[in-house]
Amino acid sequence: MKPHRHTTTGDKDQRRATEIPAVTNGDIALLEQWWLDHARTEASATIAKMCEYGSGDLVAVGQQVRQLANRNPMVDADAMELGCLFYLIGKMERAISAHKRGDLPSDDTWFDIAVYAKMVLAKRAGVWTT
Repeated sequence: MKPHRHTTTGDKDQRRATEIPAVTNGDIALLEQWWLDHARTEASATIAKMCEYGSGDLVAVGQQVRQLANRNPMVDADAMELGCLFYLIGKMERAISAHKRGDLPSDDTWFDIAVYAKMVLAKRAGVWTT
């Protein structure tokens, strides 16, 4: 692939270009393998949550949030998504707090965020069965 060039303006009379390195087939293969390895791990964690917990607590949390927000009644699938969102907000706050302290969020925090997102997508796809 050909390198991309990004041009920015500095002073009125100056322009500088910054080259972005080309992505190689090796780079793509490495990212794809990493992605697939992590997808297997996320799938295992998501399946374990479905088998152990189902969506009952997520539906209950979603319904409570709905009531607190004075929203109209909703079906369980929508309440489950709202419950996941509630937990995701907590995970995002954990990540934000780490950055505010000058730390990086743990891999576990990012992993949890990915798993909750996959739970919502699985429910929407009709493969989350509880």
